[in-house]
Amino acid sequence: ASVNLGKSIPVKVLLNDSAGKTLDAVIPLNVTIRDSQGHIAETSGYYGATHGLLNLNLDIAPNDAKGKWQIEVTEALTGQQVTKTFEVR
Repeated sequence: ASVNLGKSIPVKVLLNDSAGKTLDAVIPLNVTIRDSQGHIAETSGYYGATHGLLNLNLDIAPNDAKGKWQIEVTEALTGQQVTKTFEVR
């Protein structure tokens, strides 16, 4: 995925149980977003995934760093973690 400076990128986190079904609960998540220089973005923080779903809209400022950004999501109950990247152009 990629996004241009001054635009936004949607971030969707979907949590499923071992059978692949959406969790019917509010799950605490720690979302850490790092820019290409390793600085933590202000959208980072703790969120609740209602019914196992979290939708974020990440606004990229015109003066943000270009390059590969990283989104790390940690499920607070089990510590499971997923990391994805996207490109800011």
